[in-house]
Amino acid sequence: MPDAAGIRDVFQRNHFCVIATASPTGVPWLSPVFYNYDPDYTLVWESARDAQHSRNIAVNPSIAVFIKDTAARGPARDVYIEATAREVPPERLAEALRTWQDGPHGHSDRERREVEDYALSKPLRLYEARIDRLFVLDETVVDDYRVDVRVEVDVRDLST
Repeated sequence: MPDAAGIRDVFQRNHFCVIATASPTGVPWLSPVFYNYDPDYTLVWESARDAQHSRNIAVNPSIAVFIKDTAARGPARDVYIEATAREVPPERLAEALRTWQDGPHGHSDRERREVEDYALSKPLRLYEARIDRLFVLDETVVDDYRVDVRVEVDVRDLST
């Protein structure tokens, strides 16, 4: 069974994740982003509204996220996420901005922002992703071969 404390540690240690999106025609796109997260593990990041992944999310909110356990040589506690993403709506901007700037990772190397920096006339947006399913890898043996298997973890177990 995966160790919730170890998974929380992977979230804490890794300030970057890779987001996978798909265009309306199914063309995949990977985007490494600096992210932060709230106590419920909702991910928050800042991107240009015209970035490919931002345009993809606007038409298809289903994303995948990968967070590498950089402290390990193998798959270890690498985190694989299925999530639903969206541009943060105006009524949630203040809360999401607090998470973005002051969440567990602290602030990125970018300047601090205000809610007004995400006005419709501005080029940047805040995005959030709510985790639908979270997995880590484990191993099993099949016919004397080590084979990776996904093990689902209830994200609610991380908040305890």
